[in-house]
Amino acid sequence: MVLKQSNLNTHHLEDLIDDIIESDLPYLCDIQLFENIKNASLLDHIDRMGKVFYRGDK
Repeated sequence: MVLKQSNLNTHHLEDLIDDIIESDLPYLCDIQLFENIKNASLLDHIDRMGKVFYRGDK
């Protein structure tokens, strides 16, 4: 899962990961901030093929 929002930082990411770990969700996933990804091919793939899972209010 990639978080793609300009006002997020690693503190937000760590809080989200902690919340997911402590939840009753039966799934695990990798979570990354979009702007921290350096691989150009992966960024292109996310832009082309990625699906919006949740969109909050702007």
